[in-house]
Amino acid sequence: MYGQMTSQMLMLEKLDEWFEDYNEKAPHKALKMLSPREYIEKTKLAG
Repeated sequence: MYGQMTSQMLMLEKLDEWFEDYNEKAPHKALKMLSPREYIEKTKLAG
């Protein structure tokens, strides 16, 4: 039980990092290999 709680706490601590990586750095095939943030910025400039 203690090990599971520790794992859950670690996961919660890492969520911010994971979301930042997913939205700011990780390229997405559906977005023509841009990160979501890059895609948003690019479409703002084009629109």
